[in-house]
Amino acid sequence: MRRSPPAWLIFILAAAPPLGLYVTGLQRDLGTIDSGELAAVGRFLGIAHPPGYPLYTFLGRVWGLLPLGTPLTRLHLLSAVSCALAVGFAALALRKSLTLLGRKDEPPSGRGILAGGLPLLGAWAWGLSPSVWRMAVVNEVYGLHYLILAVCLWLGVSLLQRQQNAHRRRVLLVYVLGLGFCHHLSLFFAVPSLLLALAVTVHPSPGRSHISFWPPARRWLSLLPWFLLGLSCQLYLPLRSAQGPLLNWGHPTTLGSWFRHASGWQYRIWLFSGSESLREAAHRIPGLLADLNWILPLAAVPGLILLWRRRAALGWFWVILCVVSLLWASSYNIPDIQSYYAASDLAVVALGVLGLHLLTSQRWVPLRLAGPILGAVLCATMILGIGQRWNRCAASGPPLPGIYARSLLEGLPPNTLLLSRQWDAFTSNAIYLQWVEGCRPDVAIVDTELMHRSWYFTQLDRWYPHLLDPVRPQLAVLLEDLELFETGRPFNRSRRDARHQALQLALLNAYAGSRPVAMTPEAVPNAAMASRISPYGLVFLLNPTEEMLAGRGPLPPIEPFLQMGPRTDDSEIRIMRQVLATMTMARAQLMTGQGDDLSHALQQESRRLQTRLAQP
Repeated sequence: MRRSPPAWLIFILAAAPPLGLYVTGLQRDLGTIDSGELAAVGRFLGIAHPPGYPLYTFLGRVWGLLPLGTPLTRLHLLSAVSCALAVGFAALALRKSLTLLGRKDEPPSGRGILAGGLPLLGAWAWGLSPSVWRMAVVNEVYGLHYLILAVCLWLGVSLLQRQQNAHRRRVLLVYVLGLGFCHHLSLFFAVPSLLLALAVTVHPSPGRSHISFWPPARRWLSLLPWFLLGLSCQLYLPLRSAQGPLLNWGHPTTLGSWFRHASGWQYRIWLFSGSESLREAAHRIPGLLADLNWILPLAAVPGLILLWRRRAALGWFWVILCVVSLLWASSYNIPDIQSYYAASDLAVVALGVLGLHLLTSQRWVPLRLAGPILGAVLCATMILGIGQRWNRCAASGPPLPGIYARSLLEGLPPNTLLLSRQWDAFTSNAIYLQWVEGCRPDVAIVDTELMHRSWYFTQLDRWYPHLLDPVRPQLAVLLEDLELFETGRPFNRSRRDARHQALQLALLNAYAGSRPVAMTPEAVPNAAMASRISPYGLVFLLNPTEEMLAGRGPLPPIEPFLQMGPRTDDSEIRIMRQVLATMTMARAQLMTGQGDDLSHALQQESRRLQTRLAQP
């Protein structure tokens, strides 16, 4: 009898190659979007943006103590290790799915010619898809989420097989599920499939399972304490918030504020309608085929058909995961939506692996010929996919997010008040630069988009005492509207927006004569202010003095932003490139007619940046 490889060997073989690729393409400095904020939260044990990520905060704090490179490198490496472990558990889930089609302790079928290799190939296809790979090279919350998701799915699939320790696995599953809900809310994608697995009762006769949607109540009651034990990590949010950490997003100290924070209440504004969600899901299909190397997604269709006759419960498990996660992710309108497709991608991979196994197990398939051909084709498409996706997924190119954020912050005049709305490109990273690295503590940075949240003004008072004192009257009336908005009561949106802009203008005018006041291009409140601003580095200064404009402010070198390579065309990088082109041209136009050769050189640089922007 030919025995299948041990589970630990499958796990190591699945996790090691992706980990090598992840580490090779690791980010070398700050990333984009939430990179700086999350790094600062882990350093100071703060409260991150909703839903708070207490589990990641704990792990980031402990992992950051390891003697491995810089603090940022350690956190990037945490993502790489988490994603690699997720790939390992995904391979175990795929292996367990194949085992359910055969007899215990045997390869899934005597005719399953790729039974040992399919779990590895499937796990690699998932781990090297953009959904996972892009998040494995930078400090983000998704790596830990993928690990929890893969562990839950492995445990869920194992419950579809009769075994003596089923209750222990149920306990472990609900505990990990509780921990997962202390991390990322998209774990809800997997809940219907996991509930199905928890409800299954497997009969003694081989190959049969009976699905009971009403299992004994004592089963659920016995599992509830373990789920609550995992969920208890949520207590960190109100307890730590009450201590006033350096970053205290949302101040979730009351039951209402905690629920709004932990549930991601504010993200509801980004949800599509039902018809739009279906349309977005349909648009995802071509990308899914390319991201998973075509063969596995195409094999998922016959796999689904053949699976109903062999293991209907297993088919329902993966199909429900695919449909729920795809539709739910497609209803979410955010820039980094690619990472939310990881669950549906894994479900498609599982159905594809099962499909290939069932197809090659048919008696009419020539085993000796089909096995090597199929294995070679799968490996070839995967290698080609790695080459095609390297620039899209790896982050080993020039560290543009760090260059941009450091250049913008370090180039400001002393004691500047800066208004910006560039969370993804700058203000998130500025939190890390100012409060962890101690870069430019004299600068006060206000994110105008976060001024739509009441907690942010308490945060500004913590960071920059007395900054808001001149605008307390305007702030008081805005807070009235924000309280109505945040508690779900009717409010006047136009009045709220008008008061929001009035507060910005009042803040700018209050300090225009006493300290340098700057704005990034998108944060200029209105066109009427255009006559009062002058370009200075990567910002516009309000009513600058001649002495202040003498140096015109440093611009970062444009050469790194002209390069082609890994992650140089992300949407956030394109925003940085556009800002650099805009500010370079603005300075050139200001110097036109002054007989300065620098004006012509700046115009040439701006055109080069615009040309680079036009390239795909």
